[in-house]
Amino acid sequence: MLILKGALHDVLDGKVSGDIHAEIAAYAQSVAGVKVTEKCRGRRSGIGFIVEIHVWVDPAISVYEGHQIGHKMKIG
Repeated sequence: MLILKGALHDVLDGKVSGDIHAEIAAYAQSVAGVKVTEKCRGRRSGIGFIVEIHVWVDPAISVYEGHQIGHKMKIG
């Protein structure tokens, strides 16, 4: 039953654990240009993760530059 529970969690896009959530937030904070992170949500999808995160950047930069910072956060 325990094996089935774990498999269903992955198949049904279960939430990521607290440790992985903390790793995601720490990675986002390490990206050059990111000032603040908030609303970090992640879930498993197959063998990977789908992450939604809001980041704040310097308001003095252009929208294009902010968009480029967002692209730096994408992995894979």
